[in-house]
Amino acid sequence: MTSSILPLVESEGRLIGRRWFALWVDFIFLMGGALATELIPHKEAALWLRVVLYLSYFPLMEGLLGQTVGKRLAGIMVVTVEGHKPGIIRAIARTFARLVETNPFLAGGLPAGIVVLLNPRGQRLGDFMAGTYVVRSLGLKEYQAAMARGEPWGQRETPKPSARPETALEDLVNGWDPHAPTRTIEGFMGEGQCVLCGQMAPRARLLYQSSTKLYAHPACCDRLA
Repeated sequence: MTSSILPLVESEGRLIGRRWFALWVDFIFLMGGALATELIPHKEAALWLRVVLYLSYFPLMEGLLGQTVGKRLAGIMVVTVEGHKPGIIRAIARTFARLVETNPFLAGGLPAGIVVLLNPRGQRLGDFMAGTYVVRSLGLKEYQAAMARGEPWGQRETPKPSARPETALEDLVNGWDPHAPTRTIEGFMGEGQCVLCGQMAPRARLLYQSSTKLYAHPACCDRLA
């Protein structure tokens, strides 16, 4: 169990695309439910059913499950700062603010998008009121698993270099691969910088690694044997 998911929230970003997608999926879902009530012969009962659907959909789905249909398809969920599902009271607060900031009939959720973009933790007004955050569902699982293992979030261990003897030829190499096949051109001597010690060699041996031409001191070449 995590004490705070703020490191996850700050690393997740604002998730604007996913949230916008979820908004319109939920809108279509609710409109489909409203149309289904037209099949009920009693108009007054159909009206009350629509009202119940509109008022309870977000509080129940987000409060108890942390996700609506749209959020589930988008792979996101609403959580508290401890990473728990919001509960009915917090979800009601989010829904109240939703009437203005994410109403598809009022600028199509643009007010919420502006507020989300203006704060680094991606909260809209309803999130501020409820003390909630929107994160990726998979990201939350990964974060909680990392916390359970005692691993710091957002950090990766840097592989430690393998230990080498102080006199290893690799430490003297300049463009030299000590593990690659090397061919020495016997009898050829020329001036060049030794790839093993880095010093200029007026009478250096010519070496080949693949198609690369290298020079080395005769003494350094003897160390390769």
